[in-house]
Amino acid sequence: MARSWTRLHEHLGAAPGPLDFDMVRRAAADTLEESDDLDWKEHLPQPPRDGRWNELAKDVAAMANTRGGLLIFGVRDKATDLTGIDPAMPAPSSTTSGSATTSSPTCPTSPSPL
Repeated sequence: MARSWTRLHEHLGAAPGPLDFDMVRRAAADTLEESDDLDWKEHLPQPPRDGRWNELAKDVAAMANTRGGLLIFGVRDKATDLTGIDPAMPAPSSTTSGSATTSSPTCPTSPSPL
């Protein structure tokens, strides 16, 4: 289940409810810093291969071990510049299934295109 109150809501003074692109755009423009429950990601995750670390599984597990949070793709993490994502990249459902198969116990995910 998606969270209805997030660090973005708090930062923007918004009432609980779904996130939308304008909220992400405004938080990025305000250079809202990453925290234990907010992680900006410039690129969609790639499946691990050749023994590389599964970055998505690590991020999902880290948030699951705290109180949950948001991974927002298409935003450069240090400068919080909106970069967008390539629509030819794998669909969110295929990337989240990778975190479910590489973490135990499995962590619920709610991919939400904005």
